[in-house]
Amino acid sequence: MDKIELVLTADPSQAKRGVAALRSEYEKFAREVERPLSGIDTLRSLQESAKAASAEYFSARRRLQGLKDAAANATTPVRGLAQEIGKAEGKLARATREFERQKAAVNSQRAELKAAGVDTRNLSSEQQRLQAEMAKFRTDTARSGIARLAAEQKRAQVAARDLSLQQARSNLG
Repeated sequence: MDKIELVLTADPSQAKRGVAALRSEYEKFAREVERPLSGIDTLRSLQESAKAASAEYFSARRRLQGLKDAAANATTPVRGLAQEIGKAEGKLARATREFERQKAAVNSQRAELKAAGVDTRNLSSEQQRLQAEMAKFRTDTARSGIARLAAEQKRAQVAARDLSLQQARSNLG
């Protein structure tokens, strides 16, 4: 009886390269999708800060206008009113600068998101779209990996069947 030996070989370095390439592709895609997602969160935060700065600006403006009206309606100079007006003008100037800074930051973040292909008019739907895109990529990546494993398993089954046939032939003579 002849002894038949089947040797299955695998190239682990090629398998590692394939896995590394897949991992690299996945990480690159994840970065590309997560960057706009975090940008959306940043934009929302900046918008909230801009709203607060705007409220502070309008509050300071109303306060200054009220003091000026009080000074104009006073028949005699009110002691300390000029000082209060000076303080209110300083506060309004600071609030104006902060509001302008926040507005510029919001506009800059919007421009960055638009450059990344994000529609800033509807952030919620864009965030959902990006999350769905990421989930689809994860699913596709998993399916691709499963398909590769199934193909490898099929090759192993064919090799095992061929071995069984060869053994049967050698037993028959």
